[in-house]
Amino acid sequence: MMRFVPKLALAVAIIGMAPPAARAAGQLPGIYGQDTREIVAPDKWPWTAIGRVNRAGYRNRGLCTGTLIAPRHVLTAAHCLYDAGAKRWSKPDEVFFLPGYRGGEALAQTRVAMIHVAPGYRPDLGKPDFVSDWAVLTLSEALSIRPVPLRAMPSADLAGAGRFAAAGFAQDRPHALSVDFACRPEPALAPSPLIGHRCNATRGQSGGPLLLLSGGEVAIAGIVVGGRYRRGGEEIETLASIFLGTAAFLDPVARITGRRN
Repeated sequence: MMRFVPKLALAVAIIGMAPPAARAAGQLPGIYGQDTREIVAPDKWPWTAIGRVNRAGYRNRGLCTGTLIAPRHVLTAAHCLYDAGAKRWSKPDEVFFLPGYRGGEALAQTRVAMIHVAPGYRPDLGKPDFVSDWAVLTLSEALSIRPVPLRAMPSADLAGAGRFAAAGFAQDRPHALSVDFACRPEPALAPSPLIGHRCNATRGQSGGPLLLLSGGEVAIAGIVVGGRYRRGGEEIETLASIFLGTAAFLDPVARITGRRN
C-alpha cells in the first residue's frame, strides 16, 4: 500500500508556485461564470493517480498536472516541460511527479528518468501548437498506484458518452486537486482532434485529464492544453478552452508505454 510522503521529505520537490491568483475567480482564464470546481481528497482512485508535475531548476520552475497511465508513465502537456524564458526543454532530473498530492504530502515522490515529447511539437512558433501538445514522462521507478486508462472517441460521440470531469492543480489552489464535475465538452468550439469545452479549468491544470465517467468506469478522453483569451483591463474573457482529445496520441503513447488500454 502506498503511504504518504511527509512534508519534510517533499521539500526538495516542492518548487515555485504558479503565478498569484487573480482577485476574483471570474478573472481567471478558463473559469466560466460560477466556479463549479470542487476540492477532492486524494484517497480514492482515480484521484490517487493524478498528481502535480513539478519542474525545478535554476530560474526554471513551473507547475502542471499529470496522470499515471501505466506503472512508470505519466501523461501531461508538452508545453509544461518547456522553459520559454530560457528557450530550452527541462531535463529529466529537473522534473518530479507527485501523485495524490495534497497540502505538502503525496503518495509518492518520484523522479523522471526520461521525457517523451510529441513528435513535431514546436514551442518556438509564437503561437500555441495544441494538436501536438502532449508528452509522456517515464518515471525512475514503477508505482503501485492503479493507472487511469485512455479512451479515444469521435467528437460527435462525446455528447452521449456519459458524464465528464476536468481535474488538476490550479494556480489558485496549487496544494489541492480541483475537479469540475459540471464539465461540458462542446466539440463545435474547436476542430478535431481538439475538444472545445465549458469546463472550469485554469492555469496549473495544463496536462490534467478530461475524465469520462460512464457506467462505473473512468477513462481519460483528453488533456487540458490551453485556451484562447481576450484581455480587457482587469478582465479576461475566455473565447474557448481546449482539450486535446485522446485520439491524437493514443497510438504513439501505446508505443511508449508498451500497453494499450
